[in-house]
Amino acid sequence: ERVSSSHQASTRGVMEMAAPELRVGNIACL
Repeated sequence: ERVSSSHQASTRGVMEMAAPELRVGNIACL
């Protein structure tokens, strides 16, 4: 669970930093 949460946090941070288009694409992939 810890690893999953950490991974989620990292992915979330990247998505926030990424451009809106990439963020939407990542959400769609997830």
